[in-house]
Amino acid sequence: GLYCRRLIKIYLAWAAVYIPMIGYEILKNPSHVKGVLSVLKNFFLIFSVVYHLWYLYASVVAAWGIYFLWYRGKSMGQIIAAGAVLYLIPIFARGYYGVYVYFFPDGSMVNNVFLYLGKLFGAFNGLTEGMLFMALGGLVAWKGWERCFSAGKLKLAVCVCCLGYLAELWFVYTYNLVNVGNSASFLLPPMVLS
Repeated sequence: GLYCRRLIKIYLAWAAVYIPMIGYEILKNPSHVKGVLSVLKNFFLIFSVVYHLWYLYASVVAAWGIYFLWYRGKSMGQIIAAGAVLYLIPIFARGYYGVYVYFFPDGSMVNNVFLYLGKLFGAFNGLTEGMLFMALGGLVAWKGWERCFSAGKLKLAVCVCCLGYLAELWFVYTYNLVNVGNSASFLLPPMVLS
């Protein structure tokens, strides 16, 4: 509750900073209607007056999801498992979308379903891309795991995870698997955790 209220205050403060700039851009644009529609789309789809504040909204949604599950009696392991399952949606819908394009013809039902899922569960969605990371961060802070490992082991884990993440990015971009706006990958959670 208190954490979400703090995030909402930060969001509102930044939104207040950007509103005059957005208004100026809308007035400057020859197509005022297009600018207004863009702001309304951002507000209703990602609850943000500007697209790049999506992470604040996603953080609030993720925190509420974790709070809801925790007070419904779920363990931290169950919350992390739920977050991992939800995180698979953007991985398969956006990170590896090219697989469906390769195996199924354009306009097929499979392609359309994953294209729709990719749009529906974009980065702004705190349940699919935020809950896992916030739960993992909470677990590390709660258990104090960083004290259980030496600095050398932590550095090695960071190096291995970063190399694995870079290899996965190289693979999906080389073989053109990524749908536009991808940020989900299999090796991002271990990299963030390390």
